[in-house]
Amino acid sequence: LAAAPPGAAVATTTGGLFRLPRALREAVEGAGGQVRTGTRATALRRAGEPDSGTSGPDGPGWEVAVTGPDGGAILRAPRLVLATPGAPALDLLRGLVDVGDVDLPAGSAITHVTLVVRAPALDAAPRGSGLLVPPGAAAVRAKALTHASAKWPWLAAATTPGEHVLRVSYGRPGERTDDVDPTLALRDAATLLGVPLPPAALRDARVVARAGALAASTPAHLAQVARLGERVRALPGLRVTGAWVAGTGLAAVVAHAQAVAGEMSQ
Repeated sequence: LAAAPPGAAVATTTGGLFRLPRALREAVEGAGGQVRTGTRATALRRAGEPDSGTSGPDGPGWEVAVTGPDGGAILRAPRLVLATPGAPALDLLRGLVDVGDVDLPAGSAITHVTLVVRAPALDAAPRGSGLLVPPGAAAVRAKALTHASAKWPWLAAATTPGEHVLRVSYGRPGERTDDVDPTLALRDAATLLGVPLPPAALRDARVVARAGALAASTPAHLAQVARLGERVRALPGLRVTGAWVAGTGLAAVVAHAQAVAGEMSQ
């Protein structure tokens, strides 16, 4: 892991967080497991039910109906961890446990625009590793900016002098983000950083949009998922995990997933 400069309570993987799922895949396959991409789970049921045609490979267990590039299939396992987002998880659990009292927060649409710019004036990191924008700011639409190459030493080492990586974030509750583009992000970044960033300064850009992200975990929601978790635990060999249960952020999600894995291995 690579830590941010002193005082920042954050960390990332050297080279970028995209390496984390790659490492997870390697670990799964190294342990004899399979990773199927482009595959969707459509139904979940106990093995051995009248229409399943099987009692499970090791006695009673679970069956998951999936669809993917090669068509449909039934996957069977004696133990199962359901690690999907909240809405698909509730759809799969419906009929197995009562999910009627679980209301999932809708969350907000968010868009991140990553900019690579040539701007020697940013060598001084005028806003440190970044800043948050208070609601109602008239000069910009962005809600946050991260000076990524100032925040992460490994990224600074990967760029040339005068070259910088910025991430501009958009999306407050009820706000549209489908019209966000690099031109807007470059203009907002210049305003927030107090440094001219003309179109010619832009070397590269990437826009990533997510729907329903960063939903608030209210006390009522936490109580609901706790009750649901107890109902699921009453079903042998089945558990749930994910941000909608554990809370947002890798620290919460990983810790919860590790606890679930520990339960399942007992």
